Amino acid sequence: MTRTVIVVGAGGHARVLIDALQRAGIQILFATDADPGKHGRSLLGVPVIGGDEALAAHAPGSVPLVVGLG
Repeated sequence: MTRTVIVVGAGGHARVLIDALQRAGIQILFATDADPGKHGRSLLGVPVIGGDEALAAHAPGSVPLVVGLG
C-alpha cells in the first residue's frame, strides 16, 4: 500500500482528512486548492502549493489523491 498521498482541497474537510492521515503515518506531499488566497500557506504543516494544475507534475496513477472537498 502506498503511504504517500496528495490532498485536493485545503478547507475544513481537508483539515480533518489531513489530521487522520497524519495520525495513520501517511505522508502527504502537498495539498492543492482552487482559492489562490490559500496558495503558499500550509494546513497542519502540509504546504498548499497551488490549484489543480500542480497535479500535472505527477504522472496519472503515480500518487493517490485524497479528495478533501466537502
